[in-house]
Amino acid sequence: MSRISDVTASLPAFLQAQRWFGGKSRAMAGVTLLDHVWLSEGATPDFLAFIEVAYAEGPAEQYCLWLGLRDVADGTPVAGRTATGGFFVDVSSNPVSASTLLQRLAARANVPTAAGGALSFGDVTAHAVEVLREAPEPRAIGAEQSNTSLAIGDALVFKLFRRTQPGENPEIEIGRFLTNWTSFRGFPPLHGSVTYTRPDGTTCAVGVLQAFVQNSGDGWQYACGRIRGELDQPGSWDTRRDDLLALGAVTAGFHQASASDSTVPSFVPAPITALDIIGWVAAVRDHAARAVGHVKDARLADDEAARLARALTRVATTDAALLPAATGPGASLHAIRIHGDYHLGQTLKTPTGFIVIDFEGEPARPIEDRRRKQCALKDVAGMVRSFEYALAAACADAPDRVDAMRESLAMAPVFLEGYFSTPGMESSVFLPSDPAVRVQWLRFLELEKALYELDYELNNRPGWAHIPARGLMRILDA
Repeated sequence: MSRISDVTASLPAFLQAQRWFGGKSRAMAGVTLLDHVWLSEGATPDFLAFIEVAYAEGPAEQYCLWLGLRDVADGTPVAGRTATGGFFVDVSSNPVSASTLLQRLAARANVPTAAGGALSFGDVTAHAVEVLREAPEPRAIGAEQSNTSLAIGDALVFKLFRRTQPGENPEIEIGRFLTNWTSFRGFPPLHGSVTYTRPDGTTCAVGVLQAFVQNSGDGWQYACGRIRGELDQPGSWDTRRDDLLALGAVTAGFHQASASDSTVPSFVPAPITALDIIGWVAAVRDHAARAVGHVKDARLADDEAARLARALTRVATTDAALLPAATGPGASLHAIRIHGDYHLGQTLKTPTGFIVIDFEGEPARPIEDRRRKQCALKDVAGMVRSFEYALAAACADAPDRVDAMRESLAMAPVFLEGYFSTPGMESSVFLPSDPAVRVQWLRFLELEKALYELDYELNNRPGWAHIPARGLMRILDA
C-alpha cells in the first residue's frame, strides 16, 4: 500500500480549492501529515488525515481531511497521487465512505491512530444507533465555508469539523448542555460526537451528529427572498411580522436556556464588572482609532467619508456616551454562554418559526475565546447587523431603496420586540432591567460588530465595505 505521506506534496493546491480551507489569503510554507486513522480496509480504503499547514507569516493551522485511496479518480476531487500511480481522493461526499464512518460511530468503538492517538465516539443516543443501523444513504448538504455536512435520511445530520483545535468545541458543548439540561428545543438536539485524541493526550472535536430539522432554507435566504418580494410587490411584507417576532423569541429562548442552570460551571452566569466594561470600551476605542485610517478605502462619497472619519475620531478620543452603564439601578447584568457568531445564516426557517444552528462560534478564533461568557446582547446586535446586510444584498439592484425599505420593513424593531417581550425576559439576569441601559448596550455592541465588519470587508470583500461603513454612520449618528 502506498505511503500516506505521499499525499503531502499535492496538498497545497488541493487545499486552495476547498471552500472550507481558511488560509487562502496566506502564503503557505508547507504541509505536514501529523497523524492518520484508517476507517476501512481492502482495495479502496478510507482514512482521516490530520495535517498542519505552516504559513510564511503567522501561526500554523491544523485541519482534518477525509480521504481514500483509489486506482481511478472517477471525477472525485484529487488530493494527491500515490507513488504507484493511484490517487488520494476526497471521499467526504461519497455515500459508502460516509456510511463506514457513521457505522463506527454507532458502534461507539475507539479506533487507534497511526501516531499513537485515538478516534473516539461519544454522546451517541439510542435514536442515533437505531437510525444508523438502518443505514440510510448519506447525502452531502449545504455549502458551508468551514465544515462539511451530510444528511442521514430525514433523521440526522453529521458535520465534520475541518479545522481542528484542542479543547471543547462549543458546537458539541452547547448542544450537549441544551439537549441534556434544558427543555429548549429551538435547535438541532445532539445525538453523537467524534473526538480525536492526539498522541500527547490533548483532544480535538472532529465531528458532531445532530437531529435533522425540516426547513425551507436558512434565515438569510428567507430574509433576502422576502425583501426582494417586497421590492417587486409592495405590501407583501405585512405577513412577515410574526416571523420576525418568532426569530426574536427563539433567540430569547436560547439565552434563557443557556442561563438556566447553576450547577454546570461552564454555563453558570457570571457578573459583568465595571472593569470588564472598561476593557471592552478600551478595545472599541482602539479599533475605532485604527478604522479612521481605512475610511478612504470604504468606497463612500467624499462627504460621507469625512463624516465617518470625524465620528470615529470622536469615539476614539472623547465619546463618553460609549460607556455602557455598569452600576446604578437597573444596570447590573451577567455574562452567559452565547452563540458568538449570530446572524441570519445561523438560523433555519421551519414551518413554525426558526431554529438556531451552528454554535461553533467564529472558527478562526481560539476555542478558549469562543467558550468565554459574554453579554447576551452581543448576539442580538449581531442579528440586527445581519438585517442590514440582507437589506443591502436584496436591494443590490436598487440601492436607492435601502433606506426606505429599512424604515418600512422595521426588521430590527420587530425582532427586538419579539426578543424583549418573551415571557421571563424582564427578570433575566443577563439583561439590564432598565430599558434605557439596554439601548445603550445595544448601541455599543452594534458599534463593536460594525467595526469588525469593516475590517473583514476591507480584507475580503472590498465591494461590500460600504455596508458596515454606513452602518457605523447610523450607529454614531454621523
